[in-house]
Amino acid sequence: MGRRQFERPKKRAGPLMYKLIFHPQVKKQAKKLHPQDQKRFIKAVSRLEKSPFSKSLYIKRLINTRSGYRLRIGDFRVLYSINKKEKIIYVWEVGYRGGIY
Repeated sequence: MGRRQFERPKKRAGPLMYKLIFHPQVKKQAKKLHPQDQKRFIKAVSRLEKSPFSKSLYIKRLINTRSGYRLRIGDFRVLYSINKKEKIIYVWEVGYRGGIY
């Protein structure tokens, strides 16, 4: 009998990251956040970019929108939408809870 040849499993690339697009107002809104909250914002958005549907992030779907979501980061919120086909996350608003809705 001949030797069996085993195929090595192909290495899979990690999940494709989503591309982040920020509305021009988001940069201005983020600058108004407390410096510590700005760091938390950057960290949370980078995690969102890698896995936008992660259970570890505090995400809720917004009512009366097609693809709108809310990311909770302490006392402030990030409002965004997701285009799953093109793998794009569009962040349209950032602010503290009292003034964002």
